[in-house]
This record gives sequence, structure tokens and C-alpha cells, in this order.
Amino acid sequence: MQIGYVTKSKGSASPIAKESYMKLTHGDASEFNTLSEDPDCREIALPALDSWITPTEHFYVRSHFSKIPDADASTWRLSVEGEVERSLDLGYEELSSLPSRSIVATLECAGNSRSYLTPPAEGINFRHGAVGNAEWTGVPLRELLSRAGPKQDAVEALFEGADSGEEEGVKLEIDYARSLPL
Repeated sequence: MQIGYVTKSKGSASPIAKESYMKLTHGDASEFNTLSEDPDCREIALPALDSWITPTEHFYVRSHFSKIPDADASTWRLSVEGEVERSLDLGYEELSSLPSRSIVATLECAGNSRSYLTPPAEGINFRHGAVGNAEWTGVPLRELLSRAGPKQDAVEALFEGADSGEEEGVKLEIDYARSLPL
């Protein structure tokens, strides 16, 4: 899985600058509470969350690192490797051609409402605005796993982003990664 700023226009994918992306997707900055500029972390003011589907321009921002690369869809790759029978290496257009589905789901930062914890917790102190509800469309993980064929001893899928950096107090560069049990 890759993270970056990619958009499709006129039938072909092309990267856009972070500044343009932020203006396109996050509208009027006055509606946002900026919790950190580096890395970029903002939550939407609760009155702006006034519909079932959160408009793209009202979605919260949670970056873990300062270095967020631009992604070029013509060279971007998704690799599925490790404890699988068949490794996959898919380009953006190839991935886009696979069967997809759309679902409405809520995305909430694990740190939402962290500012109200006693004793205070480490991390970005979101109030209540790090949440949004949207229609998400993409290739189901099941589709990719069925093509790759996980081996019997595979226990989880690890997703690594293209963003990387140093965590506070750690003096080595790490990739942002999360896993899901199989």
C-alpha cells in the first residue's frame, strides 16, 4: 500500500503538489483546528460535520511523518509478497482494472478525543474532530489475497506506506506500517 498525493484527470493519473491537494481536499483552513504543522495534523470543527457523508474537504488530517512523498501513478507499484504462493507486483492502472467495490464506512483516528484523557496520553491531542464517514471504493483485500494465495503459516497482512520518518525519541528512520490478522 502506498500513501501519497495522486489524482486522476482526463483519463490518466498524475501527481499533484501537496499544497494543491490540501486546497482541493481541505478547503477553508478556518474550519480546521491545527494540532501540529509538522507533521500535519488537523481536525475539523464539529459544526462542519453536519451530514451523513463527510465531504472530502472536511476530512481530518493525520500525518505521522513530515516526509509525505508525491506519488507518480505511472511508476507507482503495489507489491504483495512474503508468505504467499505467488508474489504480486501491480501498477496503478492494473490495480484499477481489478474488481472493486464501494462501501460506506467511518474512519476515526485512534487518538480521537485523546485531549480529554486523564492522565494525559502521549501523542496528538485530538478533541472530537478526527472522524469522518465516507464512501470508499477500491479493490477488496480478499481479491488480492486470493490472487497471491497466502501460505498456511501466514498470520497477518502488513501494510507499509511510502511515508517515513523518525518517531520521537527513536534515532532511526522507519516506514509507517500497520497489520491486520488473516
